[in-house]
Amino acid sequence: MNRAAGRPLVHGVVLWPVEHPWAMLAIVAVCAALSVVSISRIRPDVSIATMFAKDDPAAAALSHVLGDFPASEQLIVLATLPDSSPGPDPQRLIAFANRFLSAVHDRPQVEHLTDGILFKADNQSREFVEKVIGPA
Repeated sequence: MNRAAGRPLVHGVVLWPVEHPWAMLAIVAVCAALSVVSISRIRPDVSIATMFAKDDPAAAALSHVLGDFPASEQLIVLATLPDSSPGPDPQRLIAFANRFLSAVHDRPQVEHLTDGILFKADNQSREFVEKVIGPA
């Protein structure tokens, strides 16, 4: 207890900002300036690699897939013929693709969410399926 002033020490600490308003405003201004400087140094990193541990092989593989195969951001529908099918039948798969395309076009709420539907794979999509989805 601080008996010289006739009040407890805690009471003096609590009332100090009230008794010294200009000093308190100066401290607040310094803290605000330091906050602005700190915030201005923040740089966002949008890569997914920074969310994972650097030595995690699964995180490295996911980062590789997302970075090197932009097709990974697309919804991919893989359609195959039943095992009982006598052999390859591309026309049957193309017919399915056409039905799928018309089903999307018939629903405006779904169609506006799509950039397009491709049912003949480009080289990048084919590579993604063969090297990433297939082995997985």
